[in-house]
Amino acid sequence: MVEKDGNTVVELQRVEEFPMPIDLLVKYKDGIEELIYIPLNEMMGSKPKENSTTRTELTPWPWVNPTYTFILQTKVDKIESIEIDPSLRMADINRKNNKVTVAELSPYKDSTK
Repeated sequence: MVEKDGNTVVELQRVEEFPMPIDLLVKYKDGIEELIYIPLNEMMGSKPKENSTTRTELTPWPWVNPTYTFILQTKVDKIESIEIDPSLRMADINRKNNKVTVAELSPYKDSTK
């Protein structure tokens, strides 16, 4: 996660070989929550909205790509945390890498400078 031009660039990485659609919960410091839904190309559609949480559906993640990058229209310092699969329904063998708390991140250092 890095800030660019006042927006937050988030890159997800598929750790194993089995692709899954992603529910990603973004918690903002002001208490607002947003669910980001990333379907797979193979799904031929998307699942219905489940609750009253604001939900944004992004373009599908092609299963052949090991990473997926998207932009949140807010600064990094406005985000409290980002969590994959907050409902705990995904077939995941390591849930320890599903949540990032922004306050615990090291500042990004551009290695090209």
